[in-house]
Amino acid sequence: MENFKPRSYDLLLVDIKMRDMDGFELYDEIRKIDNDINVCFLTAAQEYYDRYRERYSWLHKECFITKPITLENLVNTINSFLR
Repeated sequence: MENFKPRSYDLLLVDIKMRDMDGFELYDEIRKIDNDINVCFLTAAQEYYDRYRERYSWLHKECFITKPITLENLVNTINSFLR
């Protein structure tokens, strides 16, 4: 969080499972600083998808990426999201 610079990024890629806080909590904290940030969530556990939909059903664009994913598919997903 201390290195985050508001309005400096086109997209934030956030892994959901992290050590000190989960990706959802990180996203919520970042949105307090930069309300316009775009985000894609990454996870190896499909079970987080329901939690994502419940928590962020208001998001007009959905970017939920499950791992493993090839670099080509990751780039295509991100490009599609940013269009």
